[in-house]
Amino acid sequence: EMAISLALLVGAGLLVRTLGELGSVDPGFSERNALTAQVWHPGTRAIGDDELRVFHTSLLEKIRALPGVTSAGAVLSLPVDDAISAREGYSIEGRVGERGSEPVAGLQIASPGTFESLGIPVLRGRPFTDADGPQGPPVMIVSQAFADGFFPGEDPVGARMGAGHPESPDFHWATIVGVVGSTRHGGLDSLPRAEAYVPLAQSPTPWISLVLRTSVPAGSLAEPLRRAVM
Repeated sequence: EMAISLALLVGAGLLVRTLGELGSVDPGFSERNALTAQVWHPGTRAIGDDELRVFHTSLLEKIRALPGVTSAGAVLSLPVDDAISAREGYSIEGRVGERGSEPVAGLQIASPGTFESLGIPVLRGRPFTDADGPQGPPVMIVSQAFADGFFPGEDPVGARMGAGHPESPDFHWATIVGVVGSTRHGGLDSLPRAEAYVPLAQSPTPWISLVLRTSVPAGSLAEPLRRAVM
């Protein structure tokens, strides 16, 4: 059985300690009735992608079945939290330049249910679904800030892009299937960040941040959530 470490952020969650000071700032998400938790593999042994996918699927199924949970998802890094912050250079089909010249933006990994649970709106296209798995075609979703920066005046849905440069041995093209609202990282006084999201099932990671949207006081689900994970 996989050993799991768990830390819980209860109640408003989502690391919005400065919301009171910056109440007029739109963070790009909703902290209302949200519960978050960080789950990671402590590294006691190697773990493969298939085992991670099974774990993520089973965990989210158990969490979504908890009484009072209306939606749940998993993401690499929560908004307003740069504890884990990944950035990548991206190649856009038809605009590939010299290696090393790729435009840089944030990289996120997210499961189905993440945008709904965080209250991040899907502005165009679609969110991730269970069909976006390892056997499905590679897909990405970009934030509105990404679309504004790299596709000005265009609808990026249907375009193809990839992390890195096409000359890299592990490079692959992915189709943009949606555009979502932009969020802020590193604090509410930061600018909305350009980000690209890849599906958790296509890029499994041992560290995930869970986010639950609830119809009951979020704190009341802390212990049921802990039991579901452990």
